[in-house]
Amino acid sequence: EAEKKPGGMLRYGIPGFRLSRDILDREIRWIREAGVEIRTEAQVSHPGPLFEAGFDAVYVAIGTQLARSLPIPGIDLPVVSSGLDFLKAVNRGENPEVSGNVVVLGGGNVAIDVAMTALRQGGRDVRMACLEQAEEMPASPDEIRAAKAEGIIIENGWGPEAIVEDGKSRTGFRIDLKACTRVFEDDGRFNPAFDPDRILALDADHVILAIGQAADLTCVMDAEEINIERGLICVDETTAATADPRVFAGGDVVSGPSIAVNAIRAGKQAAASIDHFLTGKALSGSSWAVPRTAVQPEVLASGLYVRSEPKQTVPAELPAAERTCTFDCIEQELETDAAVREVARCMRCDICIGCGLCELVCSEMGFNALEFTQTPAGRLVFSNFLGPGTSCAGCGACAAVCPTQAIQVIRDKDQVTTQFTGTPVCEQPLAPCTVCGRPHATERLKGGLSQRSVNIKGMDAVTGDICHSCARKAAAEGLRARSGRYRRSS
Repeated sequence: EAEKKPGGMLRYGIPGFRLSRDILDREIRWIREAGVEIRTEAQVSHPGPLFEAGFDAVYVAIGTQLARSLPIPGIDLPVVSSGLDFLKAVNRGENPEVSGNVVVLGGGNVAIDVAMTALRQGGRDVRMACLEQAEEMPASPDEIRAAKAEGIIIENGWGPEAIVEDGKSRTGFRIDLKACTRVFEDDGRFNPAFDPDRILALDADHVILAIGQAADLTCVMDAEEINIERGLICVDETTAATADPRVFAGGDVVSGPSIAVNAIRAGKQAAASIDHFLTGKALSGSSWAVPRTAVQPEVLASGLYVRSEPKQTVPAELPAAERTCTFDCIEQELETDAAVREVARCMRCDICIGCGLCELVCSEMGFNALEFTQTPAGRLVFSNFLGPGTSCAGCGACAAVCPTQAIQVIRDKDQVTTQFTGTPVCEQPLAPCTVCGRPHATERLKGGLSQRSVNIKGMDAVTGDICHSCARKAAAEGLRARSGRYRRSS
């Protein structure tokens, strides 16, 4: 790590009011306690010396640390600065001075972080200017809402034309913006168009650019076997390996600027691939997949209605009027009761892999008690916990076909309970066998068996009223009576 403290963009690129430093430090402490050595203030200029020092594999996760600039007049004036450098300076504790009018160029989440940070650093009038209209902004709606609540003004549909010294301006500088009539072509290609006759002039003590980021590839530029395209490191999409089999890469330096959770996922993928590489196993797309093992899920305390209507617990926020003078986290941690309610929403994807086999076999059995829905990511998820209560027959076909034991069908004396990922979804009494008297089947299963056996030759004695053992005996007796070839032994 080149910085004094570990954490990368989570520490130096994300403001403290977004991500609590206590939480970040705790996560890093856990990593260290697991045995990971972290060397800080260690600038790496090339992977070669690392191999010479005895390391067998290298993972490059340097992110996109360079801020993009603009080819417009006045970009070198002293009032102009980089949003990323500004955030780093604040997060390092350098406390950069901000006053008067601040104009932030950009419409993404980073631009909003810069604007809200500038407000906390002393900015009096903070505005954002971006090419996009409000509905086109890449920033998340929640962040836009939070910024507006703090009094930040967003000028939508304007692009920078020039930054000029202006003796008539109160600040001595102004930025001229021209109206943006289109950001993207019809095919989605970025190609903004402007109306030069419509100009918006804003006085500015500070102009901060937050229009994008790029990767600083100095540490791999001279590594001949590592391919670079469009300013990003090329890797195998399924293994995170570069053309040099000893070097892996992931996160923003591969994908371009994205969200933190994607970088974390990339790190897990690479860790599994590196493990395969170091142990001599072949790398493949399934190298990093978490193995699914059959487990016995604990019964969740949450009931059917909670899991059927999993309403999100919205964390409390600091009031806008109070938070602009502090870097305390805006989104507060959940209280214990709220955290328990949030846990109750869990779909238990650690157990149910969304294969849909149970839904298929239930349909083939004729009961249609299990109904999955498709998430925006294309994954099947079970959320209709009330459905089995009116349709499940307790036959156990779903449990038999489930590869992870996400479904349990439990027979206890004269009752059968169907559980889905730990939650009982249907409890039914078992009717006794009319021949031997032992608990046998639910009324729904008996009705289903009777309907499915109608007009089937040789099944006249096999109905839902008798258990499997007695049904086999009855069928055998029928065969003896018809064939005459078998004789009852004395």
